[in-house]
Amino acid sequence: MHPQERANDLFNRALGYFRQERLSEANELLDPLLAIAPDAPPALNLKAVILSRLGFASQALPYAVQAVTFSPEDPVYCCNLGQVLTGLGHVNEAISAFELGFKLFLKQRGHAADTGEMLLNLAQVATIAPQALTEPSVYFENYLKLLHARPQAALLRSSLLEQLHSRNVITNSSNEATAHAAIRYLMDLVGLSLNTPATDNRTTVETLVLPWLQQALEREWFDLALWLELQLDLRYVHQTETEEHYARHYRTVAPLMNGAGRQLRNRLPPTPSPANPNTASVAFVVHHLDSLGPNRVLLDALRSMDQTSRAVSVYVLSDVDQRALSSFLDTGVRIVALSDECPHLRGMAYQLLLELRRRLANDGTAAILWATNIAHMSFAFGLRLAPAQIWWSMKYHSVELEDIDGYFALGTLEKFKRIGSRNWRCVHGAVGDLYDADLNNQARKIRQQFPVKTLLGCMGRVEKLDNPQYLDAVADILQARPDTGFLWSGQSRLPRIQECFERAGVADRCFFVGWIDTRLYAQVLDVCLDTFPFGGGITVFECMAAGKPTVFHLSPEAMESGVPMVILPLLNGQVGTPDKRERAQHIYTAENGETLFLCATNNQEYTKMALRLIDDKPFRDAVGHAGQEFVEAFVMDIAEMARTLLVHIEEITTSKMSALPHG
Repeated sequence: MHPQERANDLFNRALGYFRQERLSEANELLDPLLAIAPDAPPALNLKAVILSRLGFASQALPYAVQAVTFSPEDPVYCCNLGQVLTGLGHVNEAISAFELGFKLFLKQRGHAADTGEMLLNLAQVATIAPQALTEPSVYFENYLKLLHARPQAALLRSSLLEQLHSRNVITNSSNEATAHAAIRYLMDLVGLSLNTPATDNRTTVETLVLPWLQQALEREWFDLALWLELQLDLRYVHQTETEEHYARHYRTVAPLMNGAGRQLRNRLPPTPSPANPNTASVAFVVHHLDSLGPNRVLLDALRSMDQTSRAVSVYVLSDVDQRALSSFLDTGVRIVALSDECPHLRGMAYQLLLELRRRLANDGTAAILWATNIAHMSFAFGLRLAPAQIWWSMKYHSVELEDIDGYFALGTLEKFKRIGSRNWRCVHGAVGDLYDADLNNQARKIRQQFPVKTLLGCMGRVEKLDNPQYLDAVADILQARPDTGFLWSGQSRLPRIQECFERAGVADRCFFVGWIDTRLYAQVLDVCLDTFPFGGGITVFECMAAGKPTVFHLSPEAMESGVPMVILPLLNGQVGTPDKRERAQHIYTAENGETLFLCATNNQEYTKMALRLIDDKPFRDAVGHAGQEFVEAFVMDIAEMARTLLVHIEEITTSKMSALPHG
């Protein structure tokens, strides 16, 4: 075989392996290829990409540099060099490589970039010709992470916001698809993300994104409006875990979305409307079907429902985790994964909600329960999906709308509780699988990996940890006890959290473990430090079920959706029968009369309680045992949760159905 033919054959085979994610096999073929053609840019580039993906960035660098040297006008090679440099931590060089690559991409498509800031060039192209950014978009994430982490990022964002506000991308777009494509890029370019300082994000939201949302609704571009609402929830609302932040945002957004849905309601084609809706037909709506907290609560409620007495369905608007799906199917309920059943509607939230409305009407559904996440709900309820529309919120409680017929919250043993200006119906909060003894040995082995005498920690969404007062309290505790460590988990390591630990000089004893099995790691910890002002939920109960003592912080948020909401009303005699109140008080009272429920009223008290748990092993064991006993007595009764849920549904449905016109 001629050398050139052999080189082509080796490259094609390596490329095939690469596309199949068989990286090691692809890499083995590239060495003999480069021996034949050492200056072939495609082979050099592929070698660099594979080595980088395998974790060998330093080995990848010379190949990436050579690819650009031999083919300096290729934008892909320049951007791949940027990826390699990013992996090596060479920030300025990586930014330069990315920007050269983007300029070449734009040049190829007839959008020559000037010598100014690349961010402004990309914003201009995104506004006038977003399709030109389709190919380089794969490199955006790394480039923008580097760019927005620089000290001058705030100044860049300010300049960009000013330009974009004056351009008015929605008003100047000819159709919804073009505007949507542009805004997808612009949201990333302005740095609206969990890693951007909250004050900068608030400026971006108020200056740019909320006007976009309102303009999209005015033009009746509902898919874009619903996408913007969801992005605001994911990138902005979740960044600051407080009821105040949630309320400030959704008291603006929810009425806008609901008003648009209500105006549209009477103009929609009529849906089938049976004369006698099935009063036993109930539908739950969730964004995602997964194994996270809210869905675990819903799953346990469904497990205890009498499936023969009513028709129960769960509608999923977006992704479905297959393991979670299997657990839900085991309950006997009907699972309708709308995005999977209607793949042509993926990414089209408005059309998906219309399909949901049509199906619910066909089923004669009497009551719909929207589970916890309010995104899309205000608009959907404005359309009127069912005779009875219920919001079951397991966290925030600041939104009130005329189209919400019932407000459900988690509680202990009370039927109603006052939250803000409204009485919320209480569904008994319970989870059935908080502890697994089969994980004991694995937990012991993991614990040995952390070389500290006492391992503190908390698990769950990192946004709850991202509170300066909480992080300062953790740092104070670690500084006071040098033989103590702190374990934290989540989907990503937020830089602000890591930076706080580094400033305090305790980062070497703070262990980020990523996305984990929380029941397993509940057994790994020695002490759980609940977050504040927003406390944990199921993950804290898992620690308690494992006998791990927990320190709580009293706050309005904790009394609306945290663990203190479940325990304190019983201890204070506000809910429950006399015997249940007595049982709870007995559990949390030591032999010497001291309370074993550690709920601080200020940061100093929180730190003091944690230090005592670290220093006093018998006290630590007593607090842990009390929490374990409480969970077993009051938090694992999923039958009571199902019963209270159905009682509330029945009362609201009966009331709404009796008010419907007859004949």
